[in-house]
Amino acid sequence: MGILRLHLPFEFLIMTYFFFCLFDKKKYKVLIIVLVPLFFILFFLDYRVSNSTSLYTISTLYEFSLFTILILIFLFDKVKNESTVLIYETIEFWFCVSFITYFSGNFFYILLVETSKSATSDTKIQLTLIYCFVTILKNCFFSFSIFSKKKSYPIENLIDSSSNTFNTLTANNT
Repeated sequence: MGILRLHLPFEFLIMTYFFFCLFDKKKYKVLIIVLVPLFFILFFLDYRVSNSTSLYTISTLYEFSLFTILILIFLFDKVKNESTVLIYETIEFWFCVSFITYFSGNFFYILLVETSKSATSDTKIQLTLIYCFVTILKNCFFSFSIFSKKKSYPIENLIDSSSNTFNTLTANNT
């Protein structure tokens, strides 16, 4: 049963590499590098303490909450930056929306499962419906990312509000 737990570190490494490549600023990349060893320490402690039949909830909840925070940081950083591309027209935005939906939905799903160990069959059906809904919603957002295209907008729409002059982005359009 312990071999089934090995997917979590690999999933974590793949997702951290994705976010490492996604971030532009060095301070966020350093933050990711610092958080990786913390995850592995927590994962191995959770693996040693819990029995082989239980869910490894501590490391999974840490992973879900960490990625939710990283997604929020990424989206906040992208909203702050001026760009000719609207954020909701990028592939990264829809990937982040699907991941935040998936991670937050599964975060609360795991909490529900842990709190309802002696659940009735109706509760188990409701938990299954919640999980299915979150997974379907995540897949819909992934499909949105496939069809998103980066569009460039005319320079007339990029007026600098502080000086009422055009931004110096005309070099890109010539």
